[in-house]
Amino acid sequence: MSEAQEVVLPWMQQIESAIVEKLKPALAPLPVEAVSEKTHLVHAFGDALVMLTGMRPKTQSRALNTSLQEITLTYEVYLRSRSLRNHTGLYPMLAASLQALVGFRPAFGQPLTMANSSSAGQDDGVWAWSLNLETDTLLAPCLEVAADGPLFKSATFGNCCDCEEEENCECQ
Repeated sequence: MSEAQEVVLPWMQQIESAIVEKLKPALAPLPVEAVSEKTHLVHAFGDALVMLTGMRPKTQSRALNTSLQEITLTYEVYLRSRSLRNHTGLYPMLAASLQALVGFRPAFGQPLTMANSSSAGQDDGVWAWSLNLETDTLLAPCLEVAADGPLFKSATFGNCCDCEEEENCECQ
């Protein structure tokens, strides 16, 4: 790949990156990053890791006779801390994460909502908490268009006026 080419992340990874960036100022000075191969704390007091953990279809509708499909994405924010209650403790981290993320609308998705949240236990002096957030989005696969097919060039909509009195509407 040449230097001039921009790396475009898959849309689900772009949402993950947006969650990471939104959470960073809320948890500063603790690091927030996408899950990697690291299993140890990257900061002496704690950290937060973000990862896509699931995709599921919403109710299927064939009304439009297309391949479009509504899906729900689940992202986990995995919080780790050596403390529960001080300023870098697990409880303040959880409160700050909820405040920063619930209602946040990443590109490609609807506002985040909390799906569930629970303790992930304690191991070797490190407390962990799993916060799962969901967003709905539209899965729109790239379809091959027949070269000899008709092109959609315009559309006309009826009854789309905002006038309060339809009888005297000038936009019809």
